[in-house]
Amino acid sequence: MEKPFFRKHTLESSGDACSATLSSALLFFRRNLFSLVIGTVSFIYFVESHQPDLFKATAKPLPQSQQITVSASTDGTVEQIPVTLGEHVTLKTPLVLFSNENRQALEGTRLVCEQLKLEQSSLLQDIQHTQQLALQQASDNRYQKDMLNGQLEQLLEQIKIESSQISMAQNLVNKWRPLLAKGYVSTLQFAQEQSIAWGYESQYRSLLQQQYGTRQQLIELNDQQLQLPLATAVKINVLRRQLAQVDESLEQNENTPERVVYTLSAGTVKSVFAKAGDTITTGQPLLTIEPDNQPGIATNIPHHKVSAHKV
Repeated sequence: MEKPFFRKHTLESSGDACSATLSSALLFFRRNLFSLVIGTVSFIYFVESHQPDLFKATAKPLPQSQQITVSASTDGTVEQIPVTLGEHVTLKTPLVLFSNENRQALEGTRLVCEQLKLEQSSLLQDIQHTQQLALQQASDNRYQKDMLNGQLEQLLEQIKIESSQISMAQNLVNKWRPLLAKGYVSTLQFAQEQSIAWGYESQYRSLLQQQYGTRQQLIELNDQQLQLPLATAVKINVLRRQLAQVDESLEQNENTPERVVYTLSAGTVKSVFAKAGDTITTGQPLLTIEPDNQPGIATNIPHHKVSAHKV
C-alpha cells in the first residue's frame, strides 16, 4: 500500500526538478541573448568576408604573357639587327646596332672610307716597291762594281803594255836621232818612228783617262751603296707617316658613333619592327622580346587564413 504513494511522490519530485531546470535555462537564454546575436553576426561576417579571397586565390587565372619592347634611346640610323624573328636570346645579347648619323652622312663616310682605303693600299704598295727597288739597286750596284773592277784590271794590263811599247818606241827614236844627223837614217824613217812613239803615248794617256773614269764610277757606286739603306729608310719613313695619317683618318671614319642595345634577360624575339638602314627617332619601337620567366599569381594557403601574392 506504500508503493503507490512513493511513486507519486517521486513523479512529482521529478516534475518539479524539470520545471526548475527549464526555468534556469530560459533565464540563462534571456540573459545571454544579446551575446548570442553578436556572436552569430560576427561568425556570418567572418565567413562572408573570407569567401571572396578564397575564390580569388583559387579561381583567378594567370595573367597573359608580357613582352618587353625595345625602343631607340636616341635619333639615328639602324646599322644592323643581329637577331631574327623567333630567335632565342640570352642575357647581354646584342639586339640592335645603330649610329647617330643619318643615311646621307653615312654614305659620305662610306665614300671617304673607300678613298682612304685606296690611298692606304697605294701607300702600302709604294712601301713595298721602295723596299724591292732598294734591294734591286743594291744588287745592280754589286754587279756594276764587279764589272768596273774587271775593267780596271783590263785597263791596268793595257796600260802596262802601252807603257812598254812607248818605252821601246822612244828608245828607238833616241837611237835614230844621231843616225839621222849622220845621214844613216832618212828623215822620213825617223818621222815615222817618232809618230809611232807619239801614238803609243796618246793611247797610253787615253787608257789612263779610262782608268780614272772607272775608278770614279767605283767611288760613286760605293757611296750609293753606303747611302742606299739610309735613303731607303728615309723614304719608307715618309711613306709610313703618310700611311699612319691615312690609317688614323680611316679609323675615325669607320668608328662612327655607334650604340648597341643588349638584352636584359633571356627570352624569344617575338617581333622586329626595323631593318638595317632605317632612320629611327627617340622612343621608336625596334623589336619585342618575350622573357623566358613570366610573372604570374600563385596561391599560399596557411592553416589559419587564405591569401594571394605575386611571385
